[in-house]
Amino acid sequence: MMGFVLTNECAIKKTTTLSKTTIKIGYKSMVQLPKSISTVVLGLVMISAIFCSCANTPVEAPKQVVAKSSPQLQQEYRNAKALADAGDAKRAFPRLKKIVAQHPEAEEAVEARFAMGNLHLQNQQFNEAVADYDSVIKSPVQVGLETEALIRSSRAMVKLGRASDADKMLNQAGDRSDITDEEKLQIAMIRSDVFAAQGRTLDAIESLVNLSNIHPQPSERERYKARAQELVETKVSGEELRTVANEERFGFLRAPAKFRLALLAAEQRDYSQARTLFTDASTLAPGSELADRANSLINQIDSRNKVDVKTIGVVLPLSGKQAAAGNRALHGIQLGLGIFGRNRSNFRLAVVDSEGNPDTGIWASHRSNGTWSAPVEVNQPGVTATNVFPWLAPGPTPGSIGIVWLGTTDPNNDDAANWTVYYAQTFNATASSPAFSQVQAGDHVIHASNISEGGTTGMANRNLLDYFQVSYAPDGSAVLGYTDDHNDFNGHCYVTHQ
Repeated sequence: MMGFVLTNECAIKKTTTLSKTTIKIGYKSMVQLPKSISTVVLGLVMISAIFCSCANTPVEAPKQVVAKSSPQLQQEYRNAKALADAGDAKRAFPRLKKIVAQHPEAEEAVEARFAMGNLHLQNQQFNEAVADYDSVIKSPVQVGLETEALIRSSRAMVKLGRASDADKMLNQAGDRSDITDEEKLQIAMIRSDVFAAQGRTLDAIESLVNLSNIHPQPSERERYKARAQELVETKVSGEELRTVANEERFGFLRAPAKFRLALLAAEQRDYSQARTLFTDASTLAPGSELADRANSLINQIDSRNKVDVKTIGVVLPLSGKQAAAGNRALHGIQLGLGIFGRNRSNFRLAVVDSEGNPDTGIWASHRSNGTWSAPVEVNQPGVTATNVFPWLAPGPTPGSIGIVWLGTTDPNNDDAANWTVYYAQTFNATASSPAFSQVQAGDHVIHASNISEGGTTGMANRNLLDYFQVSYAPDGSAVLGYTDDHNDFNGHCYVTHQ
């Protein structure tokens, strides 16, 4: 009579008895059953074995026992690995390939394929790296590098655009019984890239937030915070932005998300909602620079209904990189409007700090509720065809302003353009149709080429930089500062006055 043994791994093995069926489950003692009921029990055992084997997750491949390698082979591998660790791929590859070819059943062969995968990954040869790591993963000879091979293979797959395959590899690595805490951290790091590659932006952001909390190195935590912040600012909008702002799992990102939503509400002139969101942002990040900015904008919202009809609004960069220029301009405006001195005018100033941020400046301009005057053309038609670098300053008397710019008769800002300095002035700037008088400041062309309007980027000519300004002397005459390179193609600063 053929009996069966059921082991704790749910596998059925044959054993031989004379008249009775022997059944062993787990590590329990053997039970002797009469032959008359052995058939029934045997059927139940087989059904249990089938369900058990189907219910369990796949078991990691058993380790194949291999003979100990010769000292010579061990030394050959150590030498080749040392070259690989040093990044000397040219000398390491032939030695590693030789070990794989001549000793395919040895542990050193599997370790050599892992080292080859590392070299391929370092050299951005991602397809080759995946093939090497796959050989390690599938080898019947287990050397303790299988989990790391799964992780590194997934990293290469992300680079190849195979995000779904990389995700599967990470799942396999995470299910292994020999996984370490360090490897779990690596999986979390790669998974954020997988999410981003799959377009799962919120999952990627949440993963980065978690990494910013658990990574042992402070510098890395800050790096993950910055990356998460970047994704929120560049990849998230609309409903996803509201999700980040409202759900606790996004942690420190909720405050900047609230702030962005507040700016969007302000752009739509929903100031009540904007104020609520600015308050939330300030509450979520107390004492931060973001909270200071939010509180400043709250104050501006609160004061918007208190503006006098004779108040003039001005948006200037009073903080940030352009703070010095912004404060000088504010002082000039205050003097031009007659706000200081014995004979003060009835004008008031409502000043908004743009912080050098165009978005903040646009939002501040919208606070005027559409009361901007119609635009007025300053330069005289037919004199110039292209004009750049305008600069404005308040004039010596209330209602007067002066404007300078660079103009050319060339229709394009190109190498054929010859540029001169122009100045225009009006004494009735507050009128519905102010009148401007225009003159050419200087008697020669100050620049013959194109002019860069892209800051320090691009290939355009930057000889003049951005040294250009107009102000007024105590006697009310205009004083212009500008750059001129007509003599030697090197920009030099010049001053002229009325």
